[in-house]
Amino acid sequence: MRKVDSGLKGMKVLIVDDTPANINVLRQTIQETLDLNISVALNGAVALEIASKFRPNIILLDVMMPVMDGFETCQKLKDDETIKDVPVIFMTAKTEKKDVARGFEVGAADYITKPFESKEVIARIQNLLVSQLLIEKLKSTNSELADFAYVVSHDLKAPLRAIKNLSDWIVEDLGDGLKTEIAENISDLKNRVERMENLIQGVLYYSRAGRGELNLAPCNLNKVLDEVLDMVVVPENFSIEIEPEMPALSADRTKLIQIFTNLISNAIKHNNKTHGIVKITTRKYEKDANFIEIFIEDDGPGIPQEQSEKVFKMFQTLEARDDKENTGVGLTIVKKLVESQNGEISILYPEGGVGTTFRMLWPKKSG
Repeated sequence: MRKVDSGLKGMKVLIVDDTPANINVLRQTIQETLDLNISVALNGAVALEIASKFRPNIILLDVMMPVMDGFETCQKLKDDETIKDVPVIFMTAKTEKKDVARGFEVGAADYITKPFESKEVIARIQNLLVSQLLIEKLKSTNSELADFAYVVSHDLKAPLRAIKNLSDWIVEDLGDGLKTEIAENISDLKNRVERMENLIQGVLYYSRAGRGELNLAPCNLNKVLDEVLDMVVVPENFSIEIEPEMPALSADRTKLIQIFTNLISNAIKHNNKTHGIVKITTRKYEKDANFIEIFIEDDGPGIPQEQSEKVFKMFQTLEARDDKENTGVGLTIVKKLVESQNGEISILYPEGGVGTTFRMLWPKKSG
């Protein structure tokens, strides 16, 4: 079998098996075809230690090993923030469906049963390594685009400020001689400049949202919401009802505050009732005990069901900007912040319901 030039040269593979003969067969199979850097471990404990230092691009893991089997090893690998994204392929003689299912449950990317075909193993390793390269390239491209958006948006703010200042000077210079039509045009100009500034600020916020390290820590939702309400201007005719003793969760507190601030501010801004209400409640997620559901419900005009996806897209608004000033960026940022912590956000449409209900599915342990 001749070596394949697949652009994977120098990528790292960690082989974990308690049988040296199996390791030698796998090593030989890989070395005949792919030019990879190979490291080995004879048990799960050593594999964890090597993986944290060697930083492999892929791990080939046996299941039946003493002390710590492959399933437990994989679970511990996935619990390590520094290597949790490294794909794991189980290489094992355990062929029962329950074993295959358990392998994927603990985080495996693939499952190959012994005895294996060399070509199949190489193909599967190649596919996962190529996927790794593409993901890294996509991350790099996204980062470059975010940096570009930040720089361009930042640079656009200066000329907009200059336009605003010039319009103010024109008004001052003309004084009482300013004609009504000209005054109206200048007012429209300043309003458009302000709108542009808000849009640019939205782009800046969006380019920064979800970037950088997450400062995860246990968060008391009630205390977080107390802090949010200290910052949000709540009209006297508006009431915010918060469930007492909500469950704690793990989150980046600053980002969580941003999320709630945006959702509550939106509910207040778009409410058309004389006395508006926002209710915030939680519920255990029945399908997965590792998640909780958070509901932000208002009694406003609601969002048409056919527009439920549109509201999360950049610069999309449900009302004309001349009718209600809105950048169409806020909910896009909220979605990005929620998803950066492995959460989900959607809009619920209960039968006979009124207003809007945002539902967040939030992991008790984020990251």
